[in-house]
Amino acid sequence: MMNLTPDGPEQEPLMLFFWDGRANFGDELSRVVVEHVSGRKAQSCGPFKARLFAVGSILKHLEYGVVKRRAGGPLPWIWGSGFMSPMPVSFADKVRVAAVRGEKTAEVLGVKDVPLGDPGILTAEAMGPFKKGPSRIGIVPHWRTVDDLKAHLGDTDEVLLIDPRGTPEDVVPLIASCDMVLSSSLHGLIVADSYGIPNHWIAPRKTHATPRFKFWDYASSIGRHLGKPVEADEVVAFLKAPIEVSMTYGEGIARSKAALVESFPAELKSAASTGTPASGGQSGQEMGGASH
Repeated sequence: MMNLTPDGPEQEPLMLFFWDGRANFGDELSRVVVEHVSGRKAQSCGPFKARLFAVGSILKHLEYGVVKRRAGGPLPWIWGSGFMSPMPVSFADKVRVAAVRGEKTAEVLGVKDVPLGDPGILTAEAMGPFKKGPSRIGIVPHWRTVDDLKAHLGDTDEVLLIDPRGTPEDVVPLIASCDMVLSSSLHGLIVADSYGIPNHWIAPRKTHATPRFKFWDYASSIGRHLGKPVEADEVVAFLKAPIEVSMTYGEGIARSKAALVESFPAELKSAASTGTPASGGQSGQEMGGASH
């Protein structure tokens, strides 16, 4: 007899939307973390087929996804996703919310009392520990600005320039090997936080119209004060006299990790999932019934 999950046959992949228009480890972290927590293989798909929206500033795609969705099908879930910037929302009654990335996304969606966190914070749990490398600072630029930052840095053994245009299996071990991380990639910071590595942000530039929105959104989920970012042309000076970076928000990281694991939709998990406690998950919140 075939073993069934609450969502269908055990071998059926979980249809997951994440941005895959170009190689970027941060987007593909969605697959890694969702597979870990759900106990199922995750398959990338278009927004109109997805059962789940997780890692990334991808909620602007949800409006198109719910408009094209077949009538009568299950409502898609949001689990830790965010917006890139404030925008009008017209899909309130067509989604279920398990968690959102941070307070700014919750405000845009008009939901309250919902778990907060970027699922990328579970990277250490999903991928496990990695060996430390030689003492050095890791620099993780946004995928659009790799070449610009490389020009500022020059060539030095004390710094590891980590190109985010790879898979999590390529990039995460490099981040985890560092003593400290500077990053203009949001998920460079999030992975460093996941592994307990001190980190600081480089001012995002040439990326989006409101590039800092997602950083502030994420920081709110763990009670982190980001402070002033290092400008790209100040990185070399920073490396010569780095500020002391202390992780005073460890309790916030632990709280966010637990909230994300607990809030993962039970109906999307494998019956054999070990990524969350057997009693984990929740029925979620349909936005049409949320308090405003």
